[in-house]
Amino acid sequence: MDNQVSLLEAVKSGELEHVCQAFKREISTDELNSALCWASRLGHDFLVRFLLENGADVNCQEFNGFTPLIWAVIYAPNDSVLKTLIDSGADVHHCSLKFRQTALHAAVIRGRTDFTHLLLNKGADPDVCDYLHKTPLLHATCKGHIECAVILLQHNCDVDIPGVTQGESMSPLICALVQNNLEMVKILFMAGAKFKKSAIYHTFTLKDFYQTIESNLNLMIRPIILQQQCRIRVRQFLKPAFVKKLQALRGILPLPMHNYLSLAELDT
Repeated sequence: MDNQVSLLEAVKSGELEHVCQAFKREISTDELNSALCWASRLGHDFLVRFLLENGADVNCQEFNGFTPLIWAVIYAPNDSVLKTLIDSGADVHHCSLKFRQTALHAAVIRGRTDFTHLLLNKGADPDVCDYLHKTPLLHATCKGHIECAVILLQHNCDVDIPGVTQGESMSPLICALVQNNLEMVKILFMAGAKFKKSAIYHTFTLKDFYQTIESNLNLMIRPIILQQQCRIRVRQFLKPAFVKKLQALRGILPLPMHNYLSLAELDT
């Protein structure tokens, strides 16, 4: 136990010299992995590298199945540790035990656009569902993290998957409407969000609100017209690995069409 405390305290100090001093004594695998989780959480990239080089497991699990990558996403101040962990073999698809959330869920909940970009570019599933069947997009909508939502939509996530929010099953669109988040509603419309049940749309309040948004938000593209529906269908056809496929079409498609398919207008 003394060895474990000394190693953890050394990691928390952020001093490589202290960590090296702790290694002069015998260190167990559990102590080493605990130290890696703490170094990841604190954003000490140089210590993460040192611990991995000395046998720490990049996919070790602590506290409800949290891996070093999940700890880093929740707490680290920048993405350097994330890059180190992923480049060392961290599983971007791993789910925590209790809430069944991935590192991408955690990044979106925290509102970290840099983490969200990185994880998606490293192959994280944009449509993964947690224990409440909430996707990263639904979490972004609930939290009002518009920039994270835009990133997910540009990676062609499913815009209509519902999950449990406030005790009710809601799609991202319904959640945004309930929150009166007009900007979020706008980007969801542009990505093809729709009401799954016509009865919901035809309730007076939502139908009136929907039509008000469509006519007053100065959208470049109205959700109901043929051009928008074609974009939605083409994006669906290019799944999976949408971003890679679209990049492969760069130079083949006219630039305006390429930008239109990539939802480039959401960047403005």
